[in-house]
Amino acid sequence: MPGVTVPRILAEDRDIKACLMTFQPGDTLRDLCLTHEDHQPYLRQAGRWLAAYHRGTFQQNRRFQPRFMARHMLHLAGQMTAGERRIRGQDRFIQLAHLVQDFVADHEGRESRVAAKHGDMNCHNILIDGKDVAGYDFMPISHAPVGYDIARLLLNYAVTAADLTAIPDGHLLPPKAITAFFDGYDFVGPDDPGVQFLLRIQLLTDWNRTSNRKGAQALVEFERLKIIAERAFGATSA
Repeated sequence: MPGVTVPRILAEDRDIKACLMTFQPGDTLRDLCLTHEDHQPYLRQAGRWLAAYHRGTFQQNRRFQPRFMARHMLHLAGQMTAGERRIRGQDRFIQLAHLVQDFVADHEGRESRVAAKHGDMNCHNILIDGKDVAGYDFMPISHAPVGYDIARLLLNYAVTAADLTAIPDGHLLPPKAITAFFDGYDFVGPDDPGVQFLLRIQLLTDWNRTSNRKGAQALVEFERLKIIAERAFGATSA
């Protein structure tokens, strides 16, 4: 697709996990959103790139099975309750891990699409230069519902740069941000079961991972995660 690309790898050393790629001009989605008030053009561009990637690696349509991910969250909550694991804000995490079970039935068995998973789809790994968009820093190839990459990217955007005051109750992102992204991403829509369910799973996953991170930036991101969680689950946690 014109304007959508991946930097070409020129050399690779798997022993030291390094590679040399062609130079790709542009600014990251993260930097553009942090330095511009209107994020919509950049979210649209990111959506266009990710749709092209998923369309080009499409494997099959498949019934979505959220119960396994929901059970994993209960497993983590059980470890915390038993004192086997400790994270920041774990009492609230345990509550949310149980609340997410309420969303399983609405998404179980609905059809989604499976494609190659980028694996580390965040705002650092999208470069935008005018109408040209590139993605890079892929994880080893695997296939999954496209909602995995979408949820990872959109939640990273929310934690990084979104206006959290614009998120309505029951949602994880501002409506304008969702609309802009799916103006570019046309492989599935925002009602895809993987997108809807995995956004909440990604929130809990990122919450759990903050226990391994230190420093001011990690604390800032954690506080933003807590705000997003209250928006997303607030209406169901009374």
